[in-house]
Amino acid sequence: MRIIICLFAGVLLFSSCKSVDAYNASITEKKPVKDLQNDVDYAYSKLKKLHPHLYQYTPKDSLDQAFENLKASIVQPMTPEEFYKKLAPVVTKVGQGHLSTSRP
Repeated sequence: MRIIICLFAGVLLFSSCKSVDAYNASITEKKPVKDLQNDVDYAYSKLKKLHPHLYQYTPKDSLDQAFENLKASIVQPMTPEEFYKKLAPVVTKVGQGHLSTSRP
């Protein structure tokens, strides 16, 4: 019985290491420019759809311009971490403390 438990624990350990390797590979892989620009559009469309007072502290035209500038600044592939560092300040412009983005 002890051997079976040790075998099971070993298989579980090695399979979890494999998923960590896959995750690490995915966050270091550079994403294409078009995909990143689509992600900017997606994030802004979700904010517009789901946020009840999106333009309470920042006018709509100002926020529209910030997201357009973000899209225009993406001219080469980048990692999710690099993309996060560009997206987070734009989302912060909404000006509401309960809204945030998460690191990849």
